[in-house]
Amino acid sequence: MYAAAPSGSEALKSITKVKTMDFHKLLRCLLLAICASVALAACGGGGSSGGGGNNNVTVPNVVGSTQAAATTAITGAGLTVGTTTQASSSTVAAGNVISQSPAAGASVASGSAVNLTISTGPAQVQVPNVVGATQAAATTTITGAGLTVGSVAMQASNTVAAGSVISQSPTAGTMVANGSAVNLTVSSGPGTVAVPDVVGHTQADATTAITAAGLIVGTVTQASSASVAKGSVISSAPAAGTQVAPGSSVDLTVSSGPTPQYAYASNNALDASSNGVISGYNVGADGGLTALAAPTLVPGVTGFGAIKVDPSKKYVYVVNSGTDTTVGRGVYGFAIGADGSLTATPNSPYQTDHLPVSLAFDSGGTHLYVSNQQDHSISAFTINPATGELTELSDSPYALVHGHLPAELAVHGNFLYVAVTNPSAVEVFSINASTGALTEGVTGSPFGTDQNPFALAINPQGTVLYTVALPGGGSTRYISAFTIAADGTLTGNVNNPVIDVARNYIAFDPSGKFLLVTESAGIDVYQYDQGTGDAGSPVSGSPFAAGTNPVSFAVDASSHVYVGNDGSANVSQYTLNGTTGALGPITGSPVAAGTNPDYVAVQ
Repeated sequence: MYAAAPSGSEALKSITKVKTMDFHKLLRCLLLAICASVALAACGGGGSSGGGGNNNVTVPNVVGSTQAAATTAITGAGLTVGTTTQASSSTVAAGNVISQSPAAGASVASGSAVNLTISTGPAQVQVPNVVGATQAAATTTITGAGLTVGSVAMQASNTVAAGSVISQSPTAGTMVANGSAVNLTVSSGPGTVAVPDVVGHTQADATTAITAAGLIVGTVTQASSASVAKGSVISSAPAAGTQVAPGSSVDLTVSSGPTPQYAYASNNALDASSNGVISGYNVGADGGLTALAAPTLVPGVTGFGAIKVDPSKKYVYVVNSGTDTTVGRGVYGFAIGADGSLTATPNSPYQTDHLPVSLAFDSGGTHLYVSNQQDHSISAFTINPATGELTELSDSPYALVHGHLPAELAVHGNFLYVAVTNPSAVEVFSINASTGALTEGVTGSPFGTDQNPFALAINPQGTVLYTVALPGGGSTRYISAFTIAADGTLTGNVNNPVIDVARNYIAFDPSGKFLLVTESAGIDVYQYDQGTGDAGSPVSGSPFAAGTNPVSFAVDASSHVYVGNDGSANVSQYTLNGTTGALGPITGSPVAAGTNPDYVAVQ
């Protein structure tokens, strides 16, 4: 049936045996597990190529790769892209990996995350505003912001001071990479404009052109001009084409028309009120004379003789041929006004010796010489160029040693030539160029002439001198001719024409081609031979009719000839033909003068 149940002690022994067997079995299992773990560790941790059951992988190197390339490499290694962080970098291009975590080469479980730091490029800074700052201040501001100064271009500006910034690139506020260049445009100051050409334009048109160019009209000066019409511009300063700053002044010289030219006739007789009379005339463009509003009247004289305009054309000097100090013997000086009127120079008249008859200026126009016929002397004066006042030289008057009765004077270079009527000769004085002092005599002086020489003429070239004798008696009158040497000496020319009606005046035309001589009722004109020095023959039509008793004449630079007719109280006017030498009367000739107009002077 059934076996009998064990006793209690046998049951306990049985239980203890079973427990001991279970414990040993458990211990063996634990040891096996530990050994397996140690063996696994010794084999390298179970990579993907290590055989079944190993899940760790090596993290690839993606630093420097683009984010896309890095992602591909990570996922291809059985990993995942973890956190992506943006950071600036001056060395890693924008979009590329700056760093990774875990680092390249780390062994991680398959599927682990790799975190990336991606470059946004260099750090961004804000471009500062430097417009209007000086270049130096702008440079400090830019470099202080971590940027650099790039190109610097200079540009003219009428609103930005020279040396300050006109513009910048990039503009202020732009975000740029640290170390980027900021280009500057710096002002070189106001820009320049060219002065327009306004010469020949009317003043109104010139003003319009100047203001349209951004300039202003400065000082306007009036000046006479024979070639530029009245009211038109002669010149500008600065000249046309000159580059100047906007707003600069342009000065103009505007024509007041042709230079006023005046002529004067000295009258040897007094008017009804016992005044000495100087007739004044305006010289027209054709050389015609128009009487001024009133003649110049001078009381206390005996009558005027020779008259001359000084080389500066500012003053007129005329002799009063008195023989007594009580009648104003000497030289009267006058300043020529803009309207031709005459105003006495300071301390005029200037006393000379008795019976002054002729005037001559030195070559520099700084000294005046007067021949005194009665006292056989030469008075010498210094001319004040500012006032016309005369001051007599300390050694003046100079007495003639070699002759008497000095008449007309002529100057060439530093020599004064004097026609001496007794004996008939030409005396020569040397002139001190600095002081104007005279020294009588050069080698061979005086040089003999025909009888009673009165007038002298030196050609414009300064190579020949002619004298002409006064009329009188029944003797034949001659023109005496001389060649002038560099030392002032004269050599006679034997081929002298005979002039049996010659009076007391002789002169050359401005070209030196023609020799003009007064005669009893007209003017003789000779074709002067510039090669031989001979006067030659009279030109066709000579003599040319004048008024009654023509005494002297003046020839201006335009070859207009003015003859003082003593007997008919007028002045004849001619134009000399530069080719033929013929004298053609000017419309309106003759023009009335005072009583006995013997001498004429023209500016």
